[in-house]
Amino acid sequence: DISVSGNVSATSSYYSTSCPTCPAQSATLNGGGSSDPDGNPLDYQWSVISGSANISSPTSVTSSVSLNGGSVSYNSSSTFTYVIQLQVEDCEQATGTDTLNATYTCSCN
Repeated sequence: DISVSGNVSATSSYYSTSCPTCPAQSATLNGGGSSDPDGNPLDYQWSVISGSANISSPTSVTSSVSLNGGSVSYNSSSTFTYVIQLQVEDCEQATGTDTLNATYTCSCN
């Protein structure tokens, strides 16, 4: 006798071990608290000192910044660090500088 049993279907399962790049996050920058003791008007200069970011209006008193994300490993999180600087200058070339440290954490599960 020959016996043939039915074919058992294979089971497949898919999961990803990679994650997409973390999306950019935006923030508003406001240098409106800046002042000149002599009352002179100020020029503003926003700049990115470190981190991957883009400032929309770098010479305005207010601007927005896009903090670019990055890649993150599967089943973990990554923290991205940015340093943004504001420098103000009056008409007599006197300057003042302030620095903002920002972090952005993104996770992939």
